[in-house]
Amino acid sequence: FFEQGDKERHLGLPIGPLMDRDQTKEQLAHSQSGFLEFVCQPLYDAWCKFAPEYEFVIQNLEANKQMWIRMEEEEKRRNNKS
Repeated sequence: FFEQGDKERHLGLPIGPLMDRDQTKEQLAHSQSGFLEFVCQPLYDAWCKFAPEYEFVIQNLEANKQMWIRMEEEEKRRNNKS
């Protein structure tokens, strides 16, 4: 991903989301929680409708998402103190 962003920067093009190695480090928690919510969650919700024995995956996904949300909130607090 970062190589893509590096090429875009070199060509003077807008750098795509999650492709900018300078910005992504600061926004990692936000991007991870968003990925889990908007990509993974719908996929696993649909999967578990057909295979309910895998419901534990959704519980693990939710715990992981909450961890990233807490990290994002901590990052915001640190940035507000600066």
